[in-house]
Amino acid sequence: MFQTKVGILNAYHATIGDNIYTIILKNHLLARGHETTLFYNWNIHNPEEVSELDLLIVGGGGIIYDTMLNQPLTEGHKQRMEWIFKCVENAPKKIGISLGFQGLYTEYKNRWLQTLKKLEVITVRDAITLNFLQEENIGAPTILAPDLAWILKIEPSHLKESYKTVTINPETQKINIPTDYIQVPMCKSEEYPTHKPHTSLRKYIEKINRAKLHIAGRLHAFIIGVLCETPTLCLDDKFKIKSQCTLTGYPFVYPMEKLFSPELAQKIDINILKKVKLTAQQKARQHLKILDENLK
Repeated sequence: MFQTKVGILNAYHATIGDNIYTIILKNHLLARGHETTLFYNWNIHNPEEVSELDLLIVGGGGIIYDTMLNQPLTEGHKQRMEWIFKCVENAPKKIGISLGFQGLYTEYKNRWLQTLKKLEVITVRDAITLNFLQEENIGAPTILAPDLAWILKIEPSHLKESYKTVTINPETQKINIPTDYIQVPMCKSEEYPTHKPHTSLRKYIEKINRAKLHIAGRLHAFIIGVLCETPTLCLDDKFKIKSQCTLTGYPFVYPMEKLFSPELAQKIDINILKKVKLTAQQKARQHLKILDENLK
């Protein structure tokens, strides 16, 4: 018999990273006997249904934003934000888990602030988000811990092959990827379709797990690379990746112009990588501890 009705509100099916959050949270809740409902598509999920929940989890992921990469604010995203606000408003009890801030630049900033203030407790995945919430006086108890995705269970492969992988969009970054790298995109990919979360995640992990070197240009590409214990170089993006590297003590992060230098791979100390992995995994469990405390 189910103990509690729990909803998960995030960007499931947007990227492989967003799928990781949902898989971890859903599996954790189901293992403890809680009925779980996913809310991620504003076109099909009715925010009125949230009123029937015992708890709404907002997160994980960087869903706190209005515009990104200097893109215009679209009508679709306006509707999605309004839907998020309604879901939170309708939930009798709501908490934020492993949330990430990605910028508020429009008139929707105040709406986001009012919505975040409705959360009873918030765990955040990086110092950028923590500083934002503190500066805006959100008020809810806020806990900082490494990204929830660190909890994902991956068995590292000991059969590293000759290829190298990269998760950098050459069009966005305006660079030429060397021909000896295999690109493994985290979203909008026919090979790794995000609407098939378990299949795409398994294939994604397998590809990085067997690589002799991995260059991470996205947050969860970095985390998966370390979880696979594949030598991983990170893009210094001055934002999500850099903040997570700083939080976890991962030192192998470099600017774009140096990232593909052959000598950098020689600097990766696999023992440091394994140490960061273990420590990040232990600290990331704080997200689920807070969740469990709010399910009692």
